[in-house]
Amino acid sequence: MGRNILSLGERSLAGEYGRVTVLGEVEAADSSINRLRVLGHTHIRRSHIKKLRVLGEADGRDCEFGAARIFGQADLKGVCKAGRFTVSGRLSAEYLECDKLQNCDEKTNKWKKNSDNSCEWGGYFKARTFVNKHKLDIGFDFDFEKIISVAQLRSEKEIPCESFYGFCRVTAKGVNAGLILIVPYAGTEIDSLAGGEITVCRAYAPDRKLRAEVGFKRRNKIESDGSIVRVSQIEGDRVSVESVNSDLISGDDVTIGDLCIVKRVEYRKSLRISEKAVVGETVKI
Repeated sequence: MGRNILSLGERSLAGEYGRVTVLGEVEAADSSINRLRVLGHTHIRRSHIKKLRVLGEADGRDCEFGAARIFGQADLKGVCKAGRFTVSGRLSAEYLECDKLQNCDEKTNKWKKNSDNSCEWGGYFKARTFVNKHKLDIGFDFDFEKIISVAQLRSEKEIPCESFYGFCRVTAKGVNAGLILIVPYAGTEIDSLAGGEITVCRAYAPDRKLRAEVGFKRRNKIESDGSIVRVSQIEGDRVSVESVNSDLISGDDVTIGDLCIVKRVEYRKSLRISEKAVVGETVKI
């Protein structure tokens, strides 16, 4: 364990350190730091930081973080990796790989369903889990295994992943995932949903693991605002939907629940239709 430092003004670091707190500007190169807290500007090069917390601006190149939280803006060059990486504000990265990546509101560090401003992200991001807690336009390259969105999410392209959870407004060209779960919310409009198991339901009770990933403190159900969402086409193995307006729904086992309006349903094995749904045509294929 290296020495502890408290610094005001400018500070340069190189070597091994324990706890470092800087009010001002710090530059760390070829360093190993257990905990670094900065109020101001941070420059990090070829270093490993177990815990990083920055209020201000941070730029780094070829760094590794155990857990990082940036309140302000971050600019990463080269190859950077992290266990958990949280940003409240702007983020750009040439290559950032994380176990968990998330954004959140700049002021409260909490998820925000409605916001006038979207986060500015650019570059390439890879993560096992991505948690969206603040309005975001996906205009960057990414490879996410799991996406959990509790704030507005927008993409002009298809969103591919292994599992997708949408608990707020989603507007996208499409979502393609093995597991898709969406709770209807006003403004949601998706051209297509494609995957293995697809569920659109008006209320969902997240399990303990999902609550922990998002940061839900209570066991309350996530409920729709009562809107009927527009999804032009849905195709999966097992499909169960509520409050959906769709042109075509196709699957092996299909359930059309309450408040659905569907022009055509295609099914291979089983079909159930609620009395509170409107379906124009059903075809067994």
